[in-house]
Amino acid sequence: MGFVDNYIKNHDIRKIAVSIIIFGLSLLTFIHLTIAAFQERSLDFYAFLTGAKILVENKQELYNPYVQYQVQEELFKEGFAYERAFMAYINLPLSAVPYIPFLIIPPHVSAELVHLGTLLILIYCITRLYKFHKIKPLSGVTLVLAFFYPLYSSIHLAQIGTLILLVLTEMYLAYMKRQTTKLSLLASLLILKIQYLPIVAFIYAIHPERKKYICIAGPLTLIFLAANYFIMGPDLVAQYIALLETYQTVPERFGMAYEKGLDIYSTLQYFFDVSEKMKFVLPIFLGAHLAMFSFMRSYKFDQKRKDLLFYFIILYSLILSPHTMAADFVFLIIPIIGLLHKTRSKVFYAITVFVLSLFFFYTAYATQWAHTIMISIYALLLLSSTLKKPGKIGRWVQNSMVGDPGLEPGTARV
Repeated sequence: MGFVDNYIKNHDIRKIAVSIIIFGLSLLTFIHLTIAAFQERSLDFYAFLTGAKILVENKQELYNPYVQYQVQEELFKEGFAYERAFMAYINLPLSAVPYIPFLIIPPHVSAELVHLGTLLILIYCITRLYKFHKIKPLSGVTLVLAFFYPLYSSIHLAQIGTLILLVLTEMYLAYMKRQTTKLSLLASLLILKIQYLPIVAFIYAIHPERKKYICIAGPLTLIFLAANYFIMGPDLVAQYIALLETYQTVPERFGMAYEKGLDIYSTLQYFFDVSEKMKFVLPIFLGAHLAMFSFMRSYKFDQKRKDLLFYFIILYSLILSPHTMAADFVFLIIPIIGLLHKTRSKVFYAITVFVLSLFFFYTAYATQWAHTIMISIYALLLLSSTLKKPGKIGRWVQNSMVGDPGLEPGTARV
């Protein structure tokens, strides 16, 4: 009897077949979509490299859209003639700093390097989460991630959101392991994309060691905010506000149209056709975040399900962040991995895959409002399961899962 016959005799042939199918589909899908992502225009990278160049050479014009256009055209005219598209830089000055080293490299080469760097960060984050949750590589989770659209969207746009994913991944691991110092240091780095800065406050609201956390995260965040202000000065702050107002009024001049976003503001725009978006974005953003912070600060949640609280914060922040696009949802890698490995209910497993992953394929540029509503409902399901009195729906979510991630051996779904 040969080696293969002996192996089949001593192993479950069905498990072997499933593993081969998962490996084959995941690998082929990952390779195909990654190659396609490398071949796409890295439009967000254009904006960040433009911001880095102006920050170094002429920072007083950092938020002048006409100067940005001229610099971007000059940067990408060679080798990018067929990819002409203006993307404005609308982030704070510190967000451009990681891109400064790429100025010494030809733009078409630096774009490929950032593609590669983005891919490596994604693989690193997934590996870290797999190790923490004790997930086998040949699992259903791997297959779901292979078809996760925002992963490839992040690679081809090559924007700073991937660095935020890295920060959030390490924050999640530190939060789960109760490493407060590390958690606090990482939280302050969310200033790199300021719309996610409220996460610093939400973590404070739910973390058991609040005093230690805020004594580190608070001053560091203020230092980074002050650094941005000193780089900008009063004149540049006024120029920045003017650019944001223009961006909100005529977004087509700076990239994708506002109604194609995957956030609550785009949903409101779709249903109510709000013409002056700037007037309702800020009040909703501030009001909703203050209300949620007050609730989370005063309510005592079930700490056995603190991982679900973290996932809720990610979902909530994405929905309430202005101009959220598909690539921003790469943060969902954290809850996808965390939830699927511990879900024992087939129904909840299917709902999670559909809402957090597969739904992206036909909502990326079509019925965005439907995706926002479904994500909102799913987020409320998670929140309900963390309450002391979860109710019937909350208990159903609780009963759909087993164990605590990375803490109870033998509970992983593989």
